Amino acid sequence: MKIINKYKNQLVIGAITILALIASMIIFYKLDNDGMNNYGIYNVKYKVYQNNKWSKSSRNGIEIGDKINPIKNIEISTKENEGKVYFYTYTNEWSEQTFIKGENNEKDISGIKMKLSDKLYKKYKVCYRTYNKKDKWLNWACSGEISGNKKEPITAIEIKIIPKNSVKFEYLKDYNKVLNNSENF
Repeated sequence: MKIINKYKNQLVIGAITILALIASMIIFYKLDNDGMNNYGIYNVKYKVYQNNKWSKSSRNGIEIGDKINPIKNIEISTKENEGKVYFYTYTNEWSEQTFIKGENNEKDISGIKMKLSDKLYKKYKVCYRTYNKKDKWLNWACSGEISGNKKEPITAIEIKIIPKNSVKFEYLKDYNKVLNNSENF
């Protein structure tokens, strides 16, 4: 008992510190029931196949791709029971892209368009932008709009899922740039 009384203040300070750390982790990383993070963006995770290997995953508008090698495939995932991101890729023609682990497209992707399904479609829109060596970053496209250049392979991509009735550039303002794209689709 004497030992506990002797270190009582230090134990209380340690317990308060641990509780504060746990509370801050919950505040910064907790998702609510519909998959939104603290910034109003629905969590989306994605990775690309380029240079004969899969990249590590990225999420919520963070750039993925080395900006050098053409992207040949993309894997996109969301909270399963909420819906999916469907996307179409352009190589020499448009085709629905379905990811099956282990299968990789042999052709360079030059264009992409994405859409949402189920509950996601009712509440959100998917926004994305692509990078190619000629045009650099293209403007953001959302929910079925095309991003890319028929003559240039995509070498990097960013994806966000934002509330459907929002102003696109309010959620994308940290990424907004005025770009001149002459040879888009």
